[in-house]
Formats: sequence, structure tokens, C-alpha cells
Amino acid sequence: MSEHKHTPGPWVALDLAGTSRTYIFARDGQQFPIASTETERYGDERTGDEIESNAHLIAAAPDLLAACERLEHATIIYGDRSYFTPWALLVGHGETLRIRLDVSIGDVRAILAAIAAARGEVEA
Repeated sequence: MSEHKHTPGPWVALDLAGTSRTYIFARDGQQFPIASTETERYGDERTGDEIESNAHLIAAAPDLLAACERLEHATIIYGDRSYFTPWALLVGHGETLRIRLDVSIGDVRAILAAIAAARGEVEA
């Protein structure tokens, strides 16, 4: 796992009263937003719901990255053998290679929570 250069998560998307933007803030006590999205249409084809969904996806980025990194180091089960090997070694095997992963229920919960946050279904 490489060192992250982005603002650490979790992040949250907030609609601020009296503005036409959704702001993405880190939950680290800083008052400055990481990013913002317009919540009104300005001549493009995006709807307010789509733009708000984009904000939730942006806000979930650190959680999605963390969930993927948990899988990056999962034990790979191929046939009756277990391997703790870098995923990059499997890429050359083509689309037909079938593997199972040995992951904890905590890993699965983190992945499902990150997906739900990215969809705007729950607060991250």
C-alpha cells in the first residue's frame, strides 16, 4: 500500500443553505471544502439529482479506496491452494481465471458501507 497524498477521509457531502452548491468536507475539523459541485442546472444536461449523486461519490472516494486496498492484500484461493500474492501477478491469466478470496466479514462490511456511501444511500 502506497502512502496517500490526498486529504485523509472520511469525507462528507453537505448542502449549505442559501447556496447552489454541494460542498465536500473532510471530517477533520477543517473549515475549508475539498471540492464542490453545482446543485442547479446551468445549461447542461445534468439534473440536480445527478449532481448531488456526483457529490456523494466524490465524498466516498477515501472509503472506496480503503475498501479496495483491503482486498488488495486478501488471500487468493485457487483450486485447493491458498496464495498471498500481489494481484498484479494474476492479471496476465486472462478473463477465464476464477479465484476465491479469503476476506473477513469486517472487510465485506467496509466494502458494502463504502458502496452505499458512494451511492448516497447512507452517511459515510
